[in-house]
Amino acid sequence: MTTRSISVDSAPMICVVLPTRNRGDRVVTVIEAIDRGSFQDFEIRVVDQSTQAVTATAVRGLPADGRIHYHPSTEIGLARALNLGVANTTAALIAVTGDDCLPAPDWLERIAHTFATHPSVGILHGDVVPVPHDPATEFVQGSTRPTAITETAPSGFPRLVGTSANMSFRRGTAMELGGFDTQLGVGAPLGSGEDVDFVLRALARGWAVREDPAIRVTHLDAMPIEQRSMVIERNWQGTGAVIAKFVRCHPGGASAVVGRLARRWVSPAVGVSSSLGGGRRWQRLAAFTRGFAIGCSRGIDRATGLFRPRELR
Repeated sequence: MTTRSISVDSAPMICVVLPTRNRGDRVVTVIEAIDRGSFQDFEIRVVDQSTQAVTATAVRGLPADGRIHYHPSTEIGLARALNLGVANTTAALIAVTGDDCLPAPDWLERIAHTFATHPSVGILHGDVVPVPHDPATEFVQGSTRPTAITETAPSGFPRLVGTSANMSFRRGTAMELGGFDTQLGVGAPLGSGEDVDFVLRALARGWAVREDPAIRVTHLDAMPIEQRSMVIERNWQGTGAVIAKFVRCHPGGASAVVGRLARRWVSPAVGVSSSLGGGRRWQRLAAFTRGFAIGCSRGIDRATGLFRPRELR
């Protein structure tokens, strides 16, 4: 691993939060890729929700480096892992990717440059490029766009396609929003949508959201084609719940968001939908509708805009 000359007495510019659960030593590949990168003013916080010790052993077996921090957690859920990572850093910027993603060598450098040159941007997404695979037997979730785009209001949300597999944000933005909604995301009751919700709440508070295809990670996790229906159900149920919550919290701005989502629905698939093979429009609509109904029935903390856990409704 690279030699470093960064003072441990000052906060790094970027904290990379790496959530993981029962994925063995895969997170080590991500850590080593970040370490080989062109930007070195970072720390890494591995949030491990595993039920076995393989990940802990692998991370602790890395060469001594004060910038790599390991956080075991008995909680479950991507949103909870992200909140734990954010809570344990003082870095100005947070970068997130998956334990099954490989960041490009200039990943952190481009993130730092974008936030420095776009002071109104609170959240930044980049491309998630699927690893080469056989689409006849497997699929890889990805999200790419042809050109960079910046949106400044909730009405622009339907044009955004980014995911938490390649997401960065200002720590101040996360603090203002109260973190990620722990009822959303993989491992949570509503299954997904923690990133969609985070973006919508940021836009509603006046933060700009930018997506830039030059900021790239490669998604390495090819899944059997038989699991595609499960992923579609999970993804669009969570999105439906998020949109229901937005409609309830911001009824005045809801029509523009829902109208543009409807137009996107009948257009050719983009983003994650495209990586899942397109089509299956009725399955996605059914899952979205089910999630919307759940989102309408869940309690909401109006001060934070977060779903209340069911028992606290």
